[in-house]
Amino acid sequence: MSIETALLTKLLQPTKQIVNYCSDGSIMYSLYANGADMNFKTALCGALTADILSPVLSISGSGGVVSWLSVLSMDTTTRTMRVKVTVDGIVVFDATTGSLTNGAHGLQVIGGGRSTSYASNNDIPVVFNNTLLVEVASSITETDKFKIGYRYQLK
Repeated sequence: MSIETALLTKLLQPTKQIVNYCSDGSIMYSLYANGADMNFKTALCGALTADILSPVLSISGSGGVVSWLSVLSMDTTTRTMRVKVTVDGIVVFDATTGSLTNGAHGLQVIGGGRSTSYASNNDIPVVFNNTLLVEVASSITETDKFKIGYRYQLK
């Protein structure tokens, strides 16, 4: 086996953990709310019951690579946000923010984010072989007040 094949084989193994600026719940500021800005899809997260995780993106039956994943608040209501990402049955990211009080603030899980004062370059993609599950929770019961941004490619 060539070194290139060995590297590719290892790199395309499922992700085991995501460690970045937001892993500890640190809030990213001024996240992109419009997917066209960075070529990713967006969707509102729907109805959320306080402190209960709800699935917002679920892919199964095919492997793939996720190159962008962010979740942001849509308004200035005070709340916390939790984002949990499970790859092939393994939790690879689970973080809860401190108090969110501004719109367009949240967690940049995968991909380069922006801020008025710093950037988060989490450009290492997440690989999955069979399943990807993204869940979110809010500390309050609400509907369509979180938005997910995502970009992926199926194998």
